[in-house]
Amino acid sequence: MKIWLLNTFMLLSVALMAQSKMNNFTEIEIDGPVIIELVAGEQPGVTILKGENQVNWEVNGEALVIMARYRKNQDTPEVRVTVTQLEALETTGSVIINGQGVFATRNLDLTISSQSIVALEVDVEDLDAEVESQSILTLSGNADDFDLSLDTQSIVNAEDLKSGVINVQANHQSVATINTNGAKLTKQVSNQSLVVE
Repeated sequence: MKIWLLNTFMLLSVALMAQSKMNNFTEIEIDGPVIIELVAGEQPGVTILKGENQVNWEVNGEALVIMARYRKNQDTPEVRVTVTQLEALETTGSVIINGQGVFATRNLDLTISSQSIVALEVDVEDLDAEVESQSILTLSGNADDFDLSLDTQSIVNAEDLKSGVINVQANHQSVATINTNGAKLTKQVSNQSLVVE
């Protein structure tokens, strides 16, 4: 009986330690292929909805790291991630992210690459977004300062994002659609790229 109680106590301790680590992450790094349901919520957590044998994840410091792998004849894995405060998001390898709720924070850094597709609603002071390698980013909400860099046939739709200051750099056949209604705009466009205001 004592051994059983000791084992139960140890399992509860490990579970509490894992939960305390979950409370700390503000950055997310994702390597696909994977479909992510990203939720702005009060209790952080990770739930694998489909393809448990294709997904590994861990909390490393303040970063949640998710790695998914392709398996022949299996559907793309799906994961729900709930975060209380998102300060950085990085994707590589065909990641699809559907944001649910408003991601409110002071500074938010987005690095979207390798044919990823991301849609988020934000409420931030400083938003830095780097989109490359045929990726697609859709943004809505508010950002006081919005710095956007696109490269290599990427697309950004920020038509529903209200900003005070917008800096855009588009290169290598990339397209950005932005809302400049009252915003101070600086843009640099090259190599058959387009910024639609």
